[in-house]
Amino acid sequence: SLSRSEIVGDLLELEPNRWALSVLRTTREMAFRTTDILWDHYIYAQASSIAVAVIEAAAVIVDSMRGDYKGHARVGDILIARAKVGVCKGNRYIVSVRTRVGEKEIFVGRFITEILNTETP
Repeated sequence: SLSRSEIVGDLLELEPNRWALSVLRTTREMAFRTTDILWDHYIYAQASSIAVAVIEAAAVIVDSMRGDYKGHARVGDILIARAKVGVCKGNRYIVSVRTRVGEKEIFVGRFITEILNTETP
């Protein structure tokens, strides 16, 4: 899985293959040029990286994702993302991620992650 330095946001809690929690403190550089609304790819990047980090393996990738943006984040907001591992089949895990700002949920995603075989033949 990812090291702490590769995760978008700060990994606060982790129980491998079960759940994880991260926080992303937003800055001016993350916003659209003339507004204080955050670019959506920061929200996705935090969710995607925690979905990979929660799986305990040397190399994990996102195979596919379905998600919905439910709201916006603004400069100064603190994004809390919680990942929960669901079904596992072979080397694939379904990971649900929910991101919120305060009490408001702004993103819900369902990631299918895959553990890569990194052994050389």
